[in-house]
Parts: sequence; structure tokens; C-alpha cells
Amino acid sequence: MSGILRPILEKTRRYLAIVILNGILVVFGTSVAVLASELVLRIWTPSSLTDKRVRQSDPILNHSLTPSSSFISKTDEWEVEVKTNSDGFRDHEWPKPGADAFTIAVLGDSFVEGMGVDLDSSFTKRLERGLNHENRDRNVAVLNCGVVSYSPLIEYLQLTTRILQYRPNLVIQCFDMSDIRDDYLYTMISEFDSRSRPVRVWPVMPVEFQNRSHAWWSIKSFIQSHSYLYPLVGNALLDLAKNDPAILQNNIHSGGGAHMMDSTLRYWEPFFKKSQQYISLTSDTLRSLGIPYLLCIYPYGCQVSPREWKEGRSRAGIGPGVYNSAIFRSMKEFAMAKGLHYLDMTPAFKRCSDGTLYFAEDPHWTSRGHKVAADTLQIFLKQHGLLSDR
Repeated sequence: MSGILRPILEKTRRYLAIVILNGILVVFGTSVAVLASELVLRIWTPSSLTDKRVRQSDPILNHSLTPSSSFISKTDEWEVEVKTNSDGFRDHEWPKPGADAFTIAVLGDSFVEGMGVDLDSSFTKRLERGLNHENRDRNVAVLNCGVVSYSPLIEYLQLTTRILQYRPNLVIQCFDMSDIRDDYLYTMISEFDSRSRPVRVWPVMPVEFQNRSHAWWSIKSFIQSHSYLYPLVGNALLDLAKNDPAILQNNIHSGGGAHMMDSTLRYWEPFFKKSQQYISLTSDTLRSLGIPYLLCIYPYGCQVSPREWKEGRSRAGIGPGVYNSAIFRSMKEFAMAKGLHYLDMTPAFKRCSDGTLYFAEDPHWTSRGHKVAADTLQIFLKQHGLLSDR
């Protein structure tokens, strides 16, 4: 019997040895290929990845800007430097707390950060220059707190953990239609305390919430922060998903723009109310500290004119018309019920629209769009007495 089994066992042993050896070679080869790809991407970095030089994972805010860093943002529509100060914001150095300055903190996403324009062309810096020119007897500092893909959930955390230490005299929170979907996704990867207040938004991509293990998220966070190959592969997968039927149908779960076009709240109200909860947390916190607060709403190009954001809107499933979302009307009712200062910039953008306020492909403002935002804000702040010391 042993004579019969011996050759079978020997063949099995050789087969397992070959399988193990091949497995080792595959792992080794894959590791070498990944490391080589990372090295190549760091030496010859494609424009889509250069922003990793200023963007990092964040244990509280999901992602943030790296202090004292810079890169050149380059697309077919712009080439600008993105440079951060020592506090980790796209801005000049901020005045120290207690300095003799009237300080306005502006919370928001990529529109506030100034995607596609030089820092000094952004509306926060235009507003700062305008206020200082108008009020020569005082120093006004407008703090650009904007970060790409921030929304009211993260902005509440940003305010309480990073911004209040600068003792702002006024806080302006900017809101656009992308915030509704962002809040929905970030809520799914957030931790809350016993009073349902957010504690942190875990540092993983919003679409990746399959595993809530802290150890696994830490690994993903490290990879997301340090790997150049990881986002490149992720972007390729997103490109493959562009024709996904759910996206074409403008499903809010997959990033479509139907909530920008719908004149009712029949589908979007549950998502919108989530953003309202986080805005309430921010405004209530500031009210308890005696800090004035302004809720500022601004439109996408498709809510202004058929000439604005003319080329890029179709990729979001948005047609060539002008759309008046019910969400903005409901936001006004919400602000009035809470007694908040409220500014909707849509009428100002419609009055000034000439087809050059937004980039053609990218949805963000051009330098001219930032000027409209700054001028509109400056007039509103003066008219409503929001520039007086507390």
C-alpha cells in the first residue's frame, strides 16, 4: 500500500511546491510592479495627482490641506498655484488670535478654496481687499477655510476643532448643491456622540464604507494619503462608471444632478434635512458664543444661465436650460425659521451672467465669478450691520 501511495504523495508534494513558488513569485512580482509604479508616478506625476502634495487624510475631518505645501494645478482651462499657509489653509498667513483685526472666517468647499483661480483672485481675498479699502481705519482679515469636498457635516467639525481658536468676529458658511450628496455620504462614515453630534468623519473615500474596522480604515487612510497609484486606479474605475445607468438617471446616491433641476422636494427632502441638521449645529454653536453667523447660498452655472458651465453640465446629466431647485427656497424658509442671516447669491449671478462667470467644462467660478461673489457679499455685510464689533 505504501508503495502505491509514495508516488502520489511525491507528486502532491511537487505540485504544492510549484503552487507555493508561483504564489511567491506572483506576490513578489506584484510588489515590485506596485513599487516601481509608485516611483515612476512620484518622478513623472500626472496632473491629476499633483494635488496629493497639498492634500492629506485627516483623523477628524476625513481630509485636509497639508500645512506649508504647494503644487501647480493644471487643466485645459487653468494653470494656478495652490499654496497653503502654516495653519494648513489655502491662504496667506493668518493673524494670531487676539490680533487687532476684525476676523471673518469663511467655511465651504472647493468654491471657497478657489478651485481654478489664483488665491488673490478668489472671492475671500477680493472681499478682504474690498472691506479694507472701504474701512481704512480698521484691519479686516477674511480667513479662507474652504477645502475641496467639504460640506456642513465636516464644516461643523472644522469650526469646533480648528477655526474657533482664531476667535472670529463673524462666520460665513457657504452652501451649494453638492453639499447635499456629500453630507449623505459622509454621514455613513462618521462617528457620533450620545447627543447625535458628529465626532469625526473617518479618513476614507466616501464611496468606501464596506468595512468599519478601525484597523482596516487606518490602513486605507495610510494608503490613501501616501500612494500615488491608488487614486490613479480609482479615477480609472470612476471613468468606467460614467455611463452607469444610475448616474445617467441622476440618482443622488451616485452623484447625479437631478436635485439641481427638480422644482419639488419629493425625492431630495430627506437628504436636504440632514444638511440642515449640521447647519443648525454650526449656527447654534456660534450663537451660544455670541458670534454672528451668515448662511450664504450660491448657484451652479445651470441655475444661472444656459451660457454658464455650458460644456461640462451634460456629464452630470444636466440639460442646457436654467433650473430653479426647490431646495434653495426651502433653505430660505429654514433660515428664516431659525432667525439666521441669509444670502442667496443666485439673483446677483443671474444679473451679471455673460457666459464667463463659470468655466465651460469645470463647474467652478472663473475670476469674474469670484468678483461677483465678493461684491455681493460686501454689499450684504454692510447693509445688515455684520461688520460691527461684538
